Order: sequence, then structure tokens, then C-alpha cells
Amino acid sequence: MDFRLYPTYDKYRTLRLSAPMMQGYDVFALQTALVEMELDVGGLDGIFGGATNKAVKESQKVLGITVDGLVGGGTQQAIVKRLANRARTINNLPPGLVFGQCMHESSCRIGNYSPARSDGSYDAGPTQMNSSVHPLSLAFNVEMCIEELGRYLRARYDGYRGLFTDRRWELASGAWNAPAWSAWLAKREGATVSAAWLPKVAPTQFQIATLEKYIQSATAFMVI
Repeated sequence: MDFRLYPTYDKYRTLRLSAPMMQGYDVFALQTALVEMELDVGGLDGIFGGATNKAVKESQKVLGITVDGLVGGGTQQAIVKRLANRARTINNLPPGLVFGQCMHESSCRIGNYSPARSDGSYDAGPTQMNSSVHPLSLAFNVEMCIEELGRYLRARYDGYRGLFTDRRWELASGAWNAPAWSAWLAKREGATVSAAWLPKVAPTQFQIATLEKYIQSATAFMVI
């Protein structure tokens, strides 16, 4: 799969078997998730062919949803939720935290992407990884990017020692979008935070309010 081009497909499109066959990073993302479910997609080529179609229907049976071969919002959300629950278990995270983060970042649309920035970078995949920081092969790999999110949330929580449990998880969630601001808030509220995580300049009140709004949305499904 060649990840050098900026995506041009409709990031909300329903993936399905068609003529000509659909192709793109979103199809690649779907294939990575199906492979994680131990289903044969015929190769990670980003092309929605017969093998991928068969795997989709088998996955829908496993997920307990309508078996129609159509990968729209419902099927993509079910796939992401399955992987989010796995990442939650592996990293001992609160129920709903990883899933809620994915819902906020991309509405669980596995091929989601943001407008390109002036430097050509953009946010990609269900967890909206920054392409200037993470390779697109990771950002559009559904299993790997969600696992990375789970590990990150755990590390940030562990690094915000001294706060109440629920607030530590909230700030850990906020760090996915604004790591320096989140660390600054954690320190202000009494946490012991690594100096390397802190910003050189304190965030403004507007920036803090923006972060708190992000946290509220990203933790909407979290259960402590």
C-alpha cells in the first residue's frame, strides 16, 4: 500500500464490493481489522475484492450485527468498539475510555482524515494520529493505532501521580490531543509530572477551556 498520497475518497463512504472495486486507505484499514479477527482478506492491498467481502460478512456474524457486506458507520463502530475493548483490557483502563476517545476523534470511521496542514501533514485513522509524527501505515492500521492509544492513555495516567483517579484519566485523555497543556494542568492541580512533558509557555485560559471541552467529549463513555 502506497501511503504517499493524500486521501481523496469520501471519508464517510460505505465500503462494499463494487465494480470498479473500491480502493483506498479506508479499505486498507478495514482489512487490518479483519485480519486481527483472523479472517482472510486476500492481502493488505487496500482493494475491496471478493476475499475482503467474504471476510466482512464473516466479521458481521462474529460482531452480531446485520450481515449485508456493507461497511458503513455501524459496522465500523462495532469493529472499533471490539478493538477498543481489547486495548482497554490489555492496559487496565476504565470501561468506555478508549471507545469514547475514538468516537470523539473520528466517530469510529476507520478511514477518517483531516484537512491537510500547510506542511502537508494531517490527522488520520480512527484515533486521528498526526502524520508528521506517526507513519500512515500505523495511523490507518486499526488494531495497531488503537493499541497505541491504549498504551498512551495508560502511560499518561501513570505519569500524573497525585490526582484523584477520575481526574487523572480525564487529563490522560486530554493529553492525546494536547499533551503539554494536559501536563501543565495536571501539575497545577497537584500532580508530580515529568518536566519533559511541560510546555515552555503556560497555556492561555482559552486554550485550557478548549482542552476541557475536548476532555468532556472524549470521556463521555468512560465509567470509573
